[in-house]
Amino acid sequence: MKQKLWMSVIVVLLAAFAGMSPTHAQQTFEMKTAVDPAKAWTIEFSEAVNPLTITPVSFEINRDDGTMQELERVTYNKELTEMTVTTQNDYAPGIYSITLTEEVKAKSDNRPLTEAVSMQFRVASEVYDEAGTYDLQGKTIAGDVLIKADGVTLKNATITGDLAIDEAVGSGDVTLDEVTIKGNVYAKGGGENTVFFNSVDVKGALIVQKLDGKIRILATGATEIAATVLQSGAILVDQSLTGGVFEQLTIPASYIADQPIVIDGNISTLTVEANKPNITVNGHIDEIKAPDSLIIKGDVIIGEPEPTTIFEAIEQMFLGNNNDASYVSDKLNLLTSHANFPNKTIVWTTSSDAVNVATGDIMRGDDDTPVTLTATVDGESKTFNINILSRNIMEVDKDGNDIRFAPGYPKVRIVNGMIHVDVKTTMRTKIYWVVDSGFEGSELTRKSVIGGYAEDPDIIFQTYAWANVEIEANEVTSFNTGRALRNSAKEIRIGFVVSDLYDKEIGSVVLKHIQFSPLKTYDDTAPHVMLVNTNKDRNKIYMHFSEHTEVNNLKVEDFKLSNGSITSIEKHYNYEDMKQPPSYIELNVTGVNVGDTISYNGTGITDTSIHKHLFSPMNGQDKYHINSGEITIDRVSVGHDAKNLSIDVVAGINHRESSNQLTVEDFSITTEIGVKQPTRLITSKGINFNRYTLMFDERLQLNEASAVTIHFNKPNLVSYSFDVINTTLTKGITEDFSKIVDTTPQNIVYRKEDGEFHLTFDSQMKFRYEQYTGGFIVKVDGVEYALRGFLIYASENTLRIDLWRERNDQYVKKLYERLKNATSVEIKYSPLHGDNFGQISDVGGSPLSSFDYEDVTLY
Repeated sequence: MKQKLWMSVIVVLLAAFAGMSPTHAQQTFEMKTAVDPAKAWTIEFSEAVNPLTITPVSFEINRDDGTMQELERVTYNKELTEMTVTTQNDYAPGIYSITLTEEVKAKSDNRPLTEAVSMQFRVASEVYDEAGTYDLQGKTIAGDVLIKADGVTLKNATITGDLAIDEAVGSGDVTLDEVTIKGNVYAKGGGENTVFFNSVDVKGALIVQKLDGKIRILATGATEIAATVLQSGAILVDQSLTGGVFEQLTIPASYIADQPIVIDGNISTLTVEANKPNITVNGHIDEIKAPDSLIIKGDVIIGEPEPTTIFEAIEQMFLGNNNDASYVSDKLNLLTSHANFPNKTIVWTTSSDAVNVATGDIMRGDDDTPVTLTATVDGESKTFNINILSRNIMEVDKDGNDIRFAPGYPKVRIVNGMIHVDVKTTMRTKIYWVVDSGFEGSELTRKSVIGGYAEDPDIIFQTYAWANVEIEANEVTSFNTGRALRNSAKEIRIGFVVSDLYDKEIGSVVLKHIQFSPLKTYDDTAPHVMLVNTNKDRNKIYMHFSEHTEVNNLKVEDFKLSNGSITSIEKHYNYEDMKQPPSYIELNVTGVNVGDTISYNGTGITDTSIHKHLFSPMNGQDKYHINSGEITIDRVSVGHDAKNLSIDVVAGINHRESSNQLTVEDFSITTEIGVKQPTRLITSKGINFNRYTLMFDERLQLNEASAVTIHFNKPNLVSYSFDVINTTLTKGITEDFSKIVDTTPQNIVYRKEDGEFHLTFDSQMKFRYEQYTGGFIVKVDGVEYALRGFLIYASENTLRIDLWRERNDQYVKKLYERLKNATSVEIKYSPLHGDNFGQISDVGGSPLSSFDYEDVTLY
């Protein structure tokens, strides 16, 4: 028995040489059969390659722990279209990547690859490719195991990774005896006589993928399998001591149509996503999650069996319409008697007033409430633990499904006012998740969840939280999303991507969405004033608040002006959503001037929460300056590439009240060669403030006379003073970053104690507020780590990447720990999303330019 690659012999990678004609736009690399597949790869190109460009720099084979396979020799065929690469040593067990970089060039005209191409493969820790009995006498195998021969018996072992029964087994027999597999079991080979599981403990899932569907799996002894997924036909026979081996069984949409499935045994939950599978069950099924059209043949009983004790009867019924004791939101059925057990009286007690044991009614608080219920019959007692959901969770919508989530998961709970999500999977997996505010038009896609952001075609949106964690099979893992349920909170959304531990399954999983809609939430803050404006006629004052408000016995005399007087209270209004500012009070006034102040000392303004918090001056401020609400241009900044330009407008458009919006046609700039209009416009909406980022196809040729003009003369443009806007504004350039010659970092340090990178740029550079970290790659002692999420803090000409803040994320933690003992660190940057707004950019709106690896000074 020897170690071999656990992979197909033929693998295809795609790449392209820059400037190739359309007929050669894709360059193919195809693995050929090697004399020793553990050491040699043969790669075929679609045209001749320049052999001088195949170097240890341009061609790498790396292990996931950063170890590089040293090349022994590289040979070519005479046409230079095929190369064979041999490494000095065999491959140790692990995950490897083969990479060809942009340094590889075509022989004809030295065209480089437009981007690196790579392929991953795994090397199993143990491969059994000869028949025989292998008694490991309690040994633990760290990694994966592959069985490739008929007649293999594996005994007394623990496998920390996955076990695969390869297609090479054919229709032969395989026996597992007293084996624990902490990962998954993939049954791709084995016949109808038989694959034996005797006292086998599968912590992950049994996944059957036999192409012809002819495989029989017999479970005996103390066999336990957390979950079973049948992607092909199979015969499953449960003769175990417990009789519940295949309790959680799923037939996914990927099931091969018409292949017979036969189950001899009991099933707790049968989940069917395939279209009309050919299924026979001889046994009992507690619950079926499937279309009504599902037909099950055989001697099958569906539904819960009759209870044999009164406590079993209570357990079947006490939840009432609730499906899960951990997520109770409806009345309980606290029965005091049962027809099957006459002359028995059930007495209930509770650990919390949240349950009325006489009626079964529950009381939902701000947080989830754990409760222990005790049922007593004839002096014997049994306890039932439940969790009553917060009243703040009114609706949770799910979009999409994935068989790797246990039924009913993910679930949402509220703990100490914070949103928690419980996740349970049917197999050992890796989960990426993000929490975002559900900006209008934004999406959570598979790519964005992995990257830690939300997106639309033009903008990268910041998320509240992002994480990457490994989940053990059938264990509930709780995430604190970091989001508090406050009345000012927006609707939120939580997206999940589930993969195997090697990220090899990401392309096939379905995104999960969870939304709170609407949020009537836990609220521990009082409303405060965000903005006070007066209109052009100076006969109105508008006080805008931070959250929805209620007014009760609101009196004119409770308001005080430094000049003028308040004649009456015209209006109080709450918008439907929580976009800022969501509420205002309109006052009729006389004798008011811009710069005057207003204060409020009454008790008639509260928030809408159950706590009815009184209006409270923010930061002790009891007087508020009255603004004009008249639009002015505050700043015009030109980006370093002179193709982007940012305009800050004070007292901007009230987008809620305006039925029209500005477009690119409303903007222009005078240059040395005439008036130019932008080709693209991004609008950032603030409170009494708008930022417009203009993008041009060509570099602007500016001079001292260059100025921006904005035409605010469309109908139905309204300010925060509720005045109709009809004006044209012009302003010259106030900041010009296009004069900066070098936009690469001048100095980079990493402070180990703080867990922070500090990148300092030209002293004239000034960054805007974006925090997206995607595009940065850190190389630590030769190992690359691509950053994700939002870890950047910008201050003038410095970017600070704070790893310490997100060190509990498993991916960030891995980098953070590796950096503690690092001796060589480099960092590079390349934008991942073209010119999408939301990536790191200067104040003028120009994205940070790419730079190659730069050395990092360690402190």
